[in-house]
Amino acid sequence: MTITHWALVTVVIFLFGRIEYSSGQNIQKCEYDSDSCGCKTDQGLIDLTKFKDDKFSAPGSMGEQYFWNPCRDFTIMDITSACMQSYPTSTYDCGTHKSTTSSVEDGTAVFHLKADIESRKSNIKCVCGTSGKFTFITESPTGTYNLELNDKACCPIGGSTAGSSHGLSGGSILLIVALVVVVVYLVGGVIIQVGVRKVEGKERIPNVNFWTALPGLIKDGFRFTFSGFRSGAYSQI
Repeated sequence: MTITHWALVTVVIFLFGRIEYSSGQNIQKCEYDSDSCGCKTDQGLIDLTKFKDDKFSAPGSMGEQYFWNPCRDFTIMDITSACMQSYPTSTYDCGTHKSTTSSVEDGTAVFHLKADIESRKSNIKCVCGTSGKFTFITESPTGTYNLELNDKACCPIGGSTAGSSHGLSGGSILLIVALVVVVVYLVGGVIIQVGVRKVEGKERIPNVNFWTALPGLIKDGFRFTFSGFRSGAYSQI
């Protein structure tokens, strides 16, 4: 395989990886929406209503437990709220459902809740992922509890919401550019092959041998990328 072919395979792998990574990431706005228990973003709606009858639970660092329901208040002991810090003998309000607001931090939606009486607060980052885990991160500053939900429900769905001014996501733009480049390359190449070089059959496709071998090249590229740098690939000195 030539250096040019390796470069093309690398670009293909990068583009597909970048498009996958960009999906549901790097949102620019997050407008809280109580109907969806989530928020309206420039990439679509984050809808957490499927959790309305459940509550997330995460162990803390001092034996306490944190609970959160994105859709409503619930009761533990004598406390009714949407986010709570609970010990075996006591429970504290960390934020009511009615206090919920949202913002964007590093391209990710964050929900903010405040307690009714005390000064306790909660910041819950909603990360587009697949683990389905609810995790306590840290208490910082004192009385502010930072938690994280990693779930597919945190991925925006349905495309850009009405009124969005941000347009296409980065992944969509990359995909469009890649498709345009490929189409221009193929059409232009066929015109040159037929009109200038007078070739016929499959040879009308520019670099036909490369495109025929592309699936195998991509496979080799992935194999090289993920196994080529293992320690076993180097000779002992």
